[in-house]
Amino acid sequence: MLINHGKGVHSERPGFLKSYVMHWLEESHLVLAYHSAPQNQGGSGATYVLIRKSSQSRQRNREFFMEAGKNNRSS
Repeated sequence: MLINHGKGVHSERPGFLKSYVMHWLEESHLVLAYHSAPQNQGGSGATYVLIRKSSQSRQRNREFFMEAGKNNRSS
């Protein structure tokens, strides 16, 4: 996920919104990791976030890849 919070260059307090975003990300149990985006995707004005999957999504992935593995072996 990419959060575009801007750099706040034209505001009285640059980086104000980013500091709140970072705080919220640190507090959330759903966030596994986050990092500023590369320059060509917003740089310090955007943040990539890695979100934890739900247990249902993890189970669907397991089932999908188990089935795909069986199909590859039988070919």
